[in-house]
Amino acid sequence: MDSFSKVCRDTLSFDEKSETEIAQLDGEIRQFYLKSLCVFHRKYMVRGDPFSTKSCVEAGQQLVSIFIESTESFHKEVSSIENVGCSRILP
Repeated sequence: MDSFSKVCRDTLSFDEKSETEIAQLDGEIRQFYLKSLCVFHRKYMVRGDPFSTKSCVEAGQQLVSIFIESTESFHKEVSSIENVGCSRILP
C-alpha cells in the first residue's frame, strides 16, 4: 500500500497509532518526498539550473543520511544479538 493511502486510512480511523508506527510512516513519506525531488530536478540539474542542482543535491544528501542511519541501526541490532549469544541463529 502506498504511503498516501496509509495516511488517508489513518486520518479516517478512530484507532491511534503507536509512536513507532507514526515514526515509520513519517519516514516513508519523507523518503518518497526526497526521492521525488531528486527525480523531478534531475532533468533541470543536468541543464545546469542552479536551483534544481541545489535541490537535488540537498535531497540526495538527506537520503544518504537516512540510509547511513538505518544501516548503523541495523548493525547495532545484529551486534546486540551476537552479544547475547544468539549468533548461532544467524546464517
